[in-house]
Amino acid sequence: MLHVALQSPRRLFEILTVLVFTIAAAELAVAKIPGPGFFGPLWGGYLSHLVYLAIPALWLLIRRERIPVGKLTWRELRPWVSGWAWLLLLQIAFHAGIYQPAMVAMLHMPLSGWLATLAFQGIWVGVTEEFLFRGYLQTSLASVFPLPLHFGKQRIGGHVNVMVASLLFGALHLVNLTYQPLAFTLIQAGEAMIFGFIIGSYYDRHPNLWGAAIAHNLANLTFFGVVALRSALGV
Repeated sequence: MLHVALQSPRRLFEILTVLVFTIAAAELAVAKIPGPGFFGPLWGGYLSHLVYLAIPALWLLIRRERIPVGKLTWRELRPWVSGWAWLLLLQIAFHAGIYQPAMVAMLHMPLSGWLATLAFQGIWVGVTEEFLFRGYLQTSLASVFPLPLHFGKQRIGGHVNVMVASLLFGALHLVNLTYQPLAFTLIQAGEAMIFGFIIGSYYDRHPNLWGAAIAHNLANLTFFGVVALRSALGV
């Protein structure tokens, strides 16, 4: 039978409470705090992702815990190159056949909108979401699920903390139902779970948060590139 070793239910409850509180606070901040006009609709994204960074960092500080961050050097990032390549290929494969008409609006934005979007998707999202899900969540869950997933005595997968973090990462994307269709949101959530598992597996073997953030940002930028190319070609 399927066996998952749970070390501390109380610790698991604490970790998930911080995650839920972080996401709820992020959504509340977006709803209640007006942003400056030059940021436009991206203000909510920048603000919510700041919360993703701030609350887990504060909790880690309170608990006096540290997470693997690593260095932004070629020597440490080199093991991530194959992961980056896989994510780019998967992103192209996913969105070569899946089209989201709402994203075409990007093509009609002014230069300031393009720059703000590229900074958001190419820097800010990867750094903040990877800090929350790989840095805080996956690392914290390692103490709760110390053993790999087993079926009887046979190991059938990677560490449970990687799987749980990737599932929750995919579920986070369901909040996008507030502005996009159900079908695309479900596809996006499933895609995020797969991508989260790939990034999480690399982070588990090569604990460098910069590598995870770069992987995330490259995937986002590839998505927008595919959307722009399909729109330009009319396909």
